[in-house]
Amino acid sequence: MALNPKLPQQVTNSRGFTLAEILVAVAIFGILSATAAPYLFAMKLRFRLDGAARQVFSEVMSARMKAINENTTYTITFPSNHTIQIVGSATRTVDLQTLYEGVTVSSSAATINLSSRGTSDAASTITITNSTGSKTVTLKITGSAMIS
Repeated sequence: MALNPKLPQQVTNSRGFTLAEILVAVAIFGILSATAAPYLFAMKLRFRLDGAARQVFSEVMSARMKAINENTTYTITFPSNHTIQIVGSATRTVDLQTLYEGVTVSSSAATINLSSRGTSDAASTITITNSTGSKTVTLKITGSAMIS
């Protein structure tokens, strides 16, 4: 049987999505995105706080190791509510605001001295705070530190 070119051919293989299916998928995606956005923003603030606490911890431990290595005393001070200054063979200033926006730092001791034996002159607590809460870096007199 020959096909008549004047008659429309029937489509037997229909692939793809209809406009209604695409609109439903876009609507579902929009609703899920709108409900997840506040949670993702709060997570971002918590990550900044955690990162700042790890940064302070690593700066303290780095100063301790350098004091032992160089057989000298390293001094850690807090010139402002977002700056840590480490003085030893060289002076290093870390601004937490540039790394972690909205984070402030305070310490129970104005000055922390780390000796060449790796010990601290006093036990101190460094508190890192932002709008989601606070974390503390506790430095023991033995020179060991922990984040809580």
